[in-house]
Amino acid sequence: MNVDIDDVLERIFFILKERKITKKYFCQCCNINYQSLHDWKIRGTIPSAHILLRISEYLGVTMEYLLTGKTLLTNDVAVACSLLLGIDAENRKPVLAMIKSQYEFYNKKKP
Repeated sequence: MNVDIDDVLERIFFILKERKITKKYFCQCCNINYQSLHDWKIRGTIPSAHILLRISEYLGVTMEYLLTGKTLLTNDVAVACSLLLGIDAENRKPVLAMIKSQYEFYNKKKP
């Protein structure tokens, strides 16, 4: 499988832009050197697995999503969805509405 660093960075920057998070703040939160973002692009290198894991956890997406654009939902979301089975239909509605809005946010077509 070929992974293109430009695609990985595009996915990261898209989420940051949608959430109005600066690259500088993102780097601080993920304990990443700000210059590294630019170096990855210039060198065409993918960050190490432990850095990708920190990024995916911070952004709330899977590493697979960062690398391929597929399988956005994290295990936490999958667990939350399974918990819905224990909620009666009326109380489930607001939770489902929240999940739907998150799904739509993450699956928005890029301009």
